[in-house]
Amino acid sequence: MAAAGASGRASPPNGGTRPILGTNPYAFGFPLGDQAPAVADFETSLIANGKATLARATGKPLPEGATPDVHGRPTRSAAVYQDGGALLPAAGHKGSGLSVIAELVGDAMMGAPYEFNWLLLAIKADLFRPLDAALASATAYAERLRAVPPVEGVERVMMPGEPEARLAAERYAAVPLDLAVWDGIVAAATRVGIDAAGYGVRVGSNTAPAKRG
Repeated sequence: MAAAGASGRASPPNGGTRPILGTNPYAFGFPLGDQAPAVADFETSLIANGKATLARATGKPLPEGATPDVHGRPTRSAAVYQDGGALLPAAGHKGSGLSVIAELVGDAMMGAPYEFNWLLLAIKADLFRPLDAALASATAYAERLRAVPPVEGVERVMMPGEPEARLAAERYAAVPLDLAVWDGIVAAATRVGIDAAGYGVRVGSNTAPAKRG
């Protein structure tokens, strides 16, 4: 759980117009033995601010209903959103409530943050039952969940964090970037004397896979 400092206010409370909440992410994880762990990691806003920044750099629209402008009118323009707009809380009062709790824990309990306050909790699972039994139960549950028939248009049901684990394995070999993003990285590196162009090879019309050096 994290709470933002005053400079990180992005979301209004449910029913409000002025952003006084951060995007206040929550992350939960549970081991699954030899499999990738189950991980639920989410912002309390409908979209992350980083996705809005990426949308602006690539000229893509924001999701419908996620961002009002400075006057509270819906917009799909990342530039308009970033000019005083807001990120609406996810699931209305539910996301707003989670965000408020993060603010209370992160600010009221832990004091004013320099940038972010983070609360980390680790539970020693074998205090409750033997670790082997806990892992066996968790992996059996994961298999039951994956066995649920998918809705039309979905390949199969996956555990939280499974799509990201697959993507991480693919990105370990190469990271495709939109050329607008890659050009920005190269320009920033050039300003500090780094030849970043040598780390990527442009392929096709709009991507540049960044190689690990």
